[in-house]
Amino acid sequence: MLKVLIVDDDKLVRKGLIATMPWSDFGMCVIGEASNGQRAYEFIEQHEVDLLITDLAMPVMSGIDLMRKLAHSYPHIWMVVLTFHQEFETVQEALRIGAIDYVAKVQLEQEEAEEVLGRISRRIIQERERDQQKRFNDPFNEKTGNPSAGGLSNGTHSPVSDPDLSAVRASWSSLLWIVNEPVFHDYVAELRRMRLPAPMLASLFQEAVWEWSRIVPEHLVEPNAPLYTLESWADWEQWLRTARKQLRGALLKSYSGEVTQCILKAVSFINRNLCDELRVADAAREAAMSRSYFSLCFKDIIGKSFHDYVRDARIANARMMLKQTANPIYWVAQKCGYPNEKYFTRVFREQIGMLPSEYRMVED
Repeated sequence: MLKVLIVDDDKLVRKGLIATMPWSDFGMCVIGEASNGQRAYEFIEQHEVDLLITDLAMPVMSGIDLMRKLAHSYPHIWMVVLTFHQEFETVQEALRIGAIDYVAKVQLEQEEAEEVLGRISRRIIQERERDQQKRFNDPFNEKTGNPSAGGLSNGTHSPVSDPDLSAVRASWSSLLWIVNEPVFHDYVAELRRMRLPAPMLASLFQEAVWEWSRIVPEHLVEPNAPLYTLESWADWEQWLRTARKQLRGALLKSYSGEVTQCILKAVSFINRNLCDELRVADAAREAAMSRSYFSLCFKDIIGKSFHDYVRDARIANARMMLKQTANPIYWVAQKCGYPNEKYFTRVFREQIGMLPSEYRMVED
């Protein structure tokens, strides 16, 4: 039996996991629980643990700090992270440290419990096979997933640097690949070359889906299958082609691909500069269009005016920052392009129906 330790600062989450997951069906047994990283580490010092399932944001010691300590002192322990879908950067940091998988908390409904544990079990089996075959330096061998053979690496190490990942994330989030066939093929080829672990791919595209939903209706970008279930390169390539077809249908309604591409280029410009002053004239210049024609096309293609899009994008960023950081409200306001806290608070309340400080306290 694999000995499992559950770590989460929410007692109800811990108890729910322990009670509802079919652990024994997958050769697992929960031997302990902890409310923060420090208590978890102390437990591990006194007990034999095979698998750690940990939240990321916790008091005293975070999940990330706990994982760093375990990677150094207890490298034999497999690690899985619990996360909200917004925690993209932290999830990728966890994968770099050595997590074999991540589980979005929204997956933990009882009907998905078997699927979650089954996936974790498969990852552990794959890790054991690699350990036995001593192939740590070549996680993309035929056994574990040469992309040309239709597989993906599920290894805990990636040769990809942070700047590379940031560039790939920005590329796929931009939607320019929707209307430009050569760009799409180039992006796919680059992904194939990078050979990212399957969990990292899922994390990367979960963030991209969130960005796409700012522009097209959310139901059009909702994956037909959960991203974390895509374990072969063929599955990922098929998912990308399906997503592109759906998104093209939503975007290419009244304008040519060339005009749509210009508008999407302006959208990328806006998203990169949300903390700065943004004017229609600057975005129109980025799109190489006159201001009046740009405003018309922007509203038709994106579904809202330039000013409404900027406001909504800034508020979406603010909501994420309020949940993921403890920084003061004025800091969030500045990072989201608002000149002062008072103005930001007024706009936020108009759009969300509560003050930023109130929103931060609301449970997800």
